[in-house]
Amino acid sequence: MGAIALVFSYSNPLSAQVGINTTSPVNQFDVIGDTAAPAKSGSVQNKNGILRTATNSAAGVVDFGIAKDNYAWIQTRNVGNYSTLYPLLLNPNGGNVGVNTASPTEKLTVQGNVHVIGKVIPAAAGQLLNVVLLNEGHLSMSSTATINSTTETTLVSYTYTPVSSSSKIFVEFDGSVYIGGTSTDDFDTYLNIGGTRVQANFIRFDGNTPGGGGGRGNPPFPISGYYTNSSTSNLTISITGKRNSSDDNLELSPDVTLIIKEVSR
Repeated sequence: MGAIALVFSYSNPLSAQVGINTTSPVNQFDVIGDTAAPAKSGSVQNKNGILRTATNSAAGVVDFGIAKDNYAWIQTRNVGNYSTLYPLLLNPNGGNVGVNTASPTEKLTVQGNVHVIGKVIPAAAGQLLNVVLLNEGHLSMSSTATINSTTETTLVSYTYTPVSSSSKIFVEFDGSVYIGGTSTDDFDTYLNIGGTRVQANFIRFDGNTPGGGGGRGNPPFPISGYYTNSSTSNLTISITGKRNSSDDNLELSPDVTLIIKEVSR
């Protein structure tokens, strides 16, 4: 026996409003249904959503619904298997799409902030994917960091999460240092990204440097380099250093900048 469908509608001849499951439509076409989140399994036999568009020949359908958490949803899927999903196209023949704007100037124009959870897959190499500008506050650096040993010491560390699994990550660090002591000393400073040493600076301070020297832009810093990235796993970016000789100290003041740029490749 075939299915029997009962449709209850209300038509207001003055305003041509039609309602399904309501006698008080407020729009030209008003459909009232049950709340439900988009089902991840099941089939056509399982009611899910408020409105459906389909054809007689294609297996795909588009369902519309409202969940009990008060978010609306659109889901494309197979009519007989809700776990089989299909693409949803906006302006497939061209035209711009706007979010929170009536005047989109690009294929997608968003008026406001964009929050991405996951990775960004670029269409071409060389595109800037992300920029992070950090100072001593972001790096939890509230006091002077000191190199006073021939054992490598971490001055600054930051955990960065790449937005793409195919990118290059460029890092530049700068800071003010002071050299304490009067004897001749050699120091090495390093930039490390994801466990890889990408740059090393060497500086020698002789005993005739007044007060040991120091200042921004001196040989220990700035230090910069890049890392070829192939994952969206966290990367530790660190600035380390060591003393190679004598007994002087290299002191990094809490006035630093760390710039991270991620570019597609």
